[in-house]
Order: sequence, then structure tokens, then C-alpha cells
Amino acid sequence: MKLDFSSVAWNFSLVENNPIYKAFDSKLEYKSKDELKELSKNLETQNISNEAKKANSNLKEVFFRDPITNKIVKSALSENTLSILRENFAGVHKTSSNSYILSDKAESFVSAWYADIAYQRGYIKADADSNGFLTKSELDETRSGYTTNGYFGYAGNGVVTADLSLSTKSYIKLGGNTTSYSGAYSSAFKEVQKTFYNNGKFAKETIALELERTIQSDKDLNGVLEYKELMSFEEMKQQSMDSIEYTAKDFGSFKEFMSYKDFIDFLLKEGLEKLQVLEKLKEKGYESLNKDEKEYLLKTYPNLFNENKEFKKEDFDSFYEDFKTDFVEKSKNFLGLKDDENLDLSFDELSLITKEIFANISFVNESNPFHKERFVDLKA
Repeated sequence: MKLDFSSVAWNFSLVENNPIYKAFDSKLEYKSKDELKELSKNLETQNISNEAKKANSNLKEVFFRDPITNKIVKSALSENTLSILRENFAGVHKTSSNSYILSDKAESFVSAWYADIAYQRGYIKADADSNGFLTKSELDETRSGYTTNGYFGYAGNGVVTADLSLSTKSYIKLGGNTTSYSGAYSSAFKEVQKTFYNNGKFAKETIALELERTIQSDKDLNGVLEYKELMSFEEMKQQSMDSIEYTAKDFGSFKEFMSYKDFIDFLLKEGLEKLQVLEKLKEKGYESLNKDEKEYLLKTYPNLFNENKEFKKEDFDSFYEDFKTDFVEKSKNFLGLKDDENLDLSFDELSLITKEIFANISFVNESNPFHKERFVDLKA
């Protein structure tokens, strides 16, 4: 049944300012252009496919540091975007080979968005063959999707009400399942959001192309992309109509828009809760834990207590070292970092990185006034 939307008075005012993506906090130490140029001479680049080279062919080579690995990255941006950066930030340097090296504020800004795409949206891990070009099936593994959430009602084939004021959702896996606002049913995100999934609105095939689009969309250059910066009014309408048409074909006269909930894994829910309690325990001792934390520890790790429910510190010290090793392995896997890249990332560094990603994704999904749960897939 083809629905008639002519009677709907669309209003996105309550969600248009909602954040969808947030740049990673780039805490790079200052390096001069010459220092970065020297580092770039020893750049170890991945085996870029001809498809990736062709996709990026209209962009200029750009070098900057990855804020997570601290290694030099070779990416690409358009001359127009580089002009925007030059006008607003210090540190855009053109080389004799017609490429660019970024330092200072320009490097911090670009690298922060690079890390969002590469790690928070999961491009590096999704690029299964590490050739720089993501196929449709690889893009399905990225957390690039976003949508609104609300209610609608219709009579006959006419949609008569559409309330989109509940929330926006973001960092949704493109190939993941969607769950209704009430949690009663689920469907594939790419089927619900068919128009923009099929036309590539949510994700580009290379990190460079997505970086280019992201920086162009960040009009105020504040490191946060709002819904209205990513979608025009007409696109907001189309996204909503896709959701309504998909939902209406299977259910009754008053329906919910689909919200998007994947099971939250080690790194987001259980892992971070464990991490926070265990770090506090290691640093300050058992007596520093509050009642809830002690109960959580006893329930989660009964082997750390004797038959009288007394904490065994000597057993904890050994356990904690194993936990750190496991956490490092899972964190690297989540980020898509490989051991053969000679990365010397410690438990403390990965702990901070994981907390930063958690805070960023929580920020965009908890800022909605009517919906506080986090709906995101962060499978290690």
C-alpha cells in the first residue's frame, strides 16, 4: 500500500539540533611542520587498492597524525576543504610535491574527525582486507547509521499524524537490526532506511571521502555534527517516510518509528562497568568501594572472595593482570588495530581511549530529551 503523506505537517524542530556524530578529542602534542615532514618520510602505508585510488582521485594527499596510534596517516581532502581549514586554523602546509602536511590546530581538528570515522564509526575494523576501499558488505559493518524516532498514525492510506519529537539515534551499524521504541519487534536498518542506505548517504567507500564529507558538513567547525547539518528538511521528510512506509506494511493503525538497539557488549556496558570498578579497586583498595560497587564485585567475581564473603586481595592482584591483558586484546580488536602494526598501546592508554569513545557515543545518544537509553552496537 502506497501511503499519502500530503496531510502531514512535518516538524523537526525538536530533533534538528540533536548531535549525531562527535569528533574524538585529539590530544596530540604540538609538532612543527618540519618534524611532521620528517616523520612522514618513514610512513608505512597500507596496500591501497586501485578502487580506493580511483575513489580518492579528485582529492589531494594530506598527512597528519592518528590521535590514537600517534602514527602519521596519509589521507586526502579537496582543495576547497583545505582552503576552509587554512582560513580557520593554523597549520596547513603545502609541500613541493603538491600534497599537504597538517600541524597545530588544523591537525587537531582533522585528526579528531578522522578518529571518529576510523574508530568510533568503525571503518578500520570494517575494512576486512585492509585495502582502503570498503565494499557494500564492509560498509554494513560500520556504525554510520542515524535516524529519528517517534510515532505516526494513519487512516486508510493517508498518514494523518507524525510526531518526530522523541529522539534521534546514531552510530547504528548499517547491516545491523533495528528494534522498535518499545523493544517489541526488530528489522534490518538498511531495509527501513532504504533510500539513504541505497544512495550512500550514510557512508562513503573510503575514509578520505567520508572525512571530506564530514568536514564539509561541520559548518561551524565545532567537532559535532547535528542532524540538520547532515540532513536537509526534504531529506528528513524522506527518512521519516521510509520508516513509516516500512512499519505500516506489517502493523496496525497506530505505529512506532523504529529505533535502533543492538546488544551492548564488553566494551560499552559490561566491560566499562568492570573497568571502572576494577580500576578504583586497584588504585584505592577494597574499602574505597561503595555498597553497590562491593555488591557488583561479589556478584561478578565471586572467586575473589572466600566462603565468608571476605575480599581476597592476593587473588585480585593476579586476576587484575589477566584482566588488563584481556582488555588490551579486546580493545585493539574493537578498534581494528593489528599486532603486526608494532603499536605500543598500554592498558592505561586503551582505557582512556575506550572511555573517550563511550563518552562521545553516550553524548550524542543521551542528549535527546525524551529518551536516555544508548542504542549502539560496539561488538569487540
